[in-house]
Amino acid sequence: VSVWQFLLPPIVVCLGIGAFNLAVLNPFAAVTLKQHEKISADIFPGSARGLLTEGGEIWLRQDETTRDLLLHADRTHNQGTRLEGITVFEFSKQGELVHLFSAPSMVLADQAWVLSDAVRLSTDAPAERLPSVTVPTTMTAEKIQSSFTSPNTLSIWQMSDFIETLRESGFPTLMHEMHWQRTLAMPALVLGMFLLAVPFALRLSRQGGVGQLIVVGIVAGFLFYVFNNLVGAMGLSGTLDVALAAWMPALIATLLGVALLLHVGEE
Repeated sequence: VSVWQFLLPPIVVCLGIGAFNLAVLNPFAAVTLKQHEKISADIFPGSARGLLTEGGEIWLRQDETTRDLLLHADRTHNQGTRLEGITVFEFSKQGELVHLFSAPSMVLADQAWVLSDAVRLSTDAPAERLPSVTVPTTMTAEKIQSSFTSPNTLSIWQMSDFIETLRESGFPTLMHEMHWQRTLAMPALVLGMFLLAVPFALRLSRQGGVGQLIVVGIVAGFLFYVFNNLVGAMGLSGTLDVALAAWMPALIATLLGVALLLHVGEE
């Protein structure tokens, strides 16, 4: 019996598992993880939460120890450290509006937002124009970038549009692009891992040597895991093209599995 004849059903099953993960498990995991992050942010305040709209406008919320900040900006520059078209709402911990600041631009300095040519509105005082206003904050450039939607909380159907919005707003997109490409490559990766494992089972049934084959299989799986993560890190760093870094492990595993199967078949 040809090896490809009795391998056809499990190959179809592997592709089905990958497609099920892509179309069903991925959106379900994204929804539940997003809910988890929302609950976690409510229980453990202090982390920045951001919302990036389709037009490139951003909303940032920062829960401080003594007050809460809500920021809105029409445009972003320098990966979120310079904002234009600014409105800053400052609330007390009881939810009362304390100050409202409006300014053409704002930059993130050392633990503070610096607004230029700002207008300050207060509930107990008339509007006041100030050449410069410093608003203390615990935000950093890293917190701002990580506050926006994590790639794990986006389904495969939302990822493309969100990446384009991030790109238009000047934020880095490598992490989201890598997650998107790896999710798309999941069916091919499942198939490649299966084909890579099959030759060990065939040699086991024909020639024996259970212990040796188990050790070789464990080592091969570990090396594949290390290689997959190494290539992914190179893609995130920009050394490799993101699509190439995401699809290379699946392609190499598939080709290597087919080559081993052909070799076993000749024996």
